[in-house]
Parts: sequence; C-alpha cells; structure tokens
Amino acid sequence: MLSQTHIIFSQAAFYTACAASGHVPQWWEALLCAFFSLFPADVDHPQSLIGRALPFLSRPVAYWFGHRTLTHSLLAQVVVCTVLIFSTSTAVWLPIMVGWVSHSIADMMTPSGVAWFYPSRVRCVLPGHYDYRISIGGTGEVIFGALMLGMIALMFPYSGSGQGTTGLIRQSIGDVAAAREQYDQQRVGFQWFVEVEGINKDSLKPINGKYKIIAGEGESGFILETKGKDKAHVIACQTNSCEWYLSKARLHKGQAEHVTVFEYNSDQTDTKTLLAELGSTGQNSDVFLIGEATTKEGEIIKLNYDKTTALDGLTIKSVRLKIQARHAPKLAPKFALQSDVENTDDSNLSPYLAKWLR
Repeated sequence: MLSQTHIIFSQAAFYTACAASGHVPQWWEALLCAFFSLFPADVDHPQSLIGRALPFLSRPVAYWFGHRTLTHSLLAQVVVCTVLIFSTSTAVWLPIMVGWVSHSIADMMTPSGVAWFYPSRVRCVLPGHYDYRISIGGTGEVIFGALMLGMIALMFPYSGSGQGTTGLIRQSIGDVAAAREQYDQQRVGFQWFVEVEGINKDSLKPINGKYKIIAGEGESGFILETKGKDKAHVIACQTNSCEWYLSKARLHKGQAEHVTVFEYNSDQTDTKTLLAELGSTGQNSDVFLIGEATTKEGEIIKLNYDKTTALDGLTIKSVRLKIQARHAPKLAPKFALQSDVENTDDSNLSPYLAKWLR
C-alpha cells in the first residue's frame, strides 16, 4: 500500500487500541505510531518513502532478505515488542508496535501478501480470494483509506476516556459505579456533568436530566447541583441513604476548571464580614463551603459543599471552614480573611470529603 494509507490505517488502529486498552494517548504518541507505520517495515523496499530516505540501509536489507519478509515478520515484531515492554512505558511501546503491526496487516490485503511467518516464505493474505484484495493505488485503496478516516473520527473520542473496553460498555449502558470510577480518575482540571435517570425518593417522581457534579459522595454517589429554590444540591446514589436513587448515569466532560481551596477557622467572626469576603472570592468563581458554622445561639450548622446562601439570615459566631473556589484556569481567586485558630479538628468532616481536600 501507499505510505499515506499506511499512516491513516496506523492511526485508526492506534486510537482503537487506546480505546480498548484504556491508555489515554498523547499527540506525540500518534506521531510515533505514524513513523513506525513506515519504518522499519518498508526499509526493505528501496523505492519506498523510507527506502529513499535511507538508501544505505534499504538496499542491503532488500538484497539479503527481499521485500515483505523479515521487516514485516511476526518473529521480528514479537522480539522487539518483548524488549520494549520490559524496557519502556506503554506510551512508547504501544504506538511503536501498533504502527509496525498495522503495516504488516495492511500489506496482507494486497495481491502479493506478506511473509508474516518468515523465515517461512509462505505468503499471508487477507482476504484469501485474489479478486477481493486491494491493488496498490487503486480504487480499493482509496475506499479503504476513506473508511479508516471514518474509523479515526469514530474512535478518537473514546480513546481519551481511559476506561478500556469494559469501562466503555459499562458507560454506554449507564452503569453508575463506572461513571463514578471515571469521575474519580479524570475529575482534576475539568468541569463534569452527569446525565442521570432515577427517582426522587421524597416525591417519588422520575428524574431524567443532565446535572453538574459538585463532588463525589460515599463510594459510588454524586453531589449534584440543582439550582433549586429550596436546595442548591442533592446527593444521588444507589443506596437508601441518598435523596435521589440513580438507575443510570453517564458522564460528560465540560470546560477546563481549576480548584483553589482556602481554610478559614475563627472563633471571632460575624456573618456580614464573612459573606462580604466570600462574595469577593466568588466574583469569578463558584464557591462551596465544607465544614461547620456556629451561631451566637449555639446552633451548629453543618456545611457539605453548600453555597454561601446557606449562611444568609444566620448570626455567625465561629466557623471551621474549607472554602473551595472553582474557576477558569487563569482567574485565581483570593480570600483575605486570616484564621485566628491554628489547630483545626476535622473529626466531624466526612472522611470521603477530607481525602480530597487535604
């Protein structure tokens, strides 16, 4: 096949392999795969792109071994792959081997085939009937290249999920645990939304919509932003302890987002000062409060990713807060109030929240 067809096929194979294995590809890995879709396989052909670039290597290899033999062989690929697996990372050996093996498979589709089991000279072809194989530079190769471009477009979005075949299947059927697992693995640096189906346990009404994820809850649940009049968020999971029972959940990645956490602990504060500073912090960010606030009447208000409106109408005396500001990457917020209590007690903070905030 032509060099450009080998490159296109290698990219389709590479993104498919990444989607199936759960490896998240980088741009330079795709370039590495494209290079190895031509080298070393076509170094045995002096008239190929690589052969013309490396004639001092191509001519001896072609003379001693012939075309589509050693450099296309399973034996050479297994030996090199074994060495690479034990000496390099997946980011190196996977694109190299996918590019190289894809070249051999593509050449099997041509009339002359490949001596894949070299040193045996038996030629491997795909498909077996001569009339159905692809002539180099012919209409069949053009159609094959177009189909592979479509495969690239199809597999590219899945290749970045990092879930692998099992994870993609679980995600496609709306598996809640799979959605939470993917969120835990990839949540840093982005907004995340979840498309859910389930039941509101209080009203017994069905739930069907897309909601912004504030945080994970428990082992497999979510805290979701609702923007309702009564509550700014709800806890959704698959247990009886949650407000929403989820039957299905599918994740969607949003825009880039950074998180800045401030800690504020004070026994001498007031609502007006605190809300004013929180309002300033939240000018270019979404602010969430985690911890507790004590009113002058002695009432302890527990805060679990609540918005600042949860403090409206209260006469605050003391606080133990972690203030989480979520903002665009270049808009870092500030929080001017200084804690007057050095040692904090996180014993009342959920361990599931604490492990993400410390």
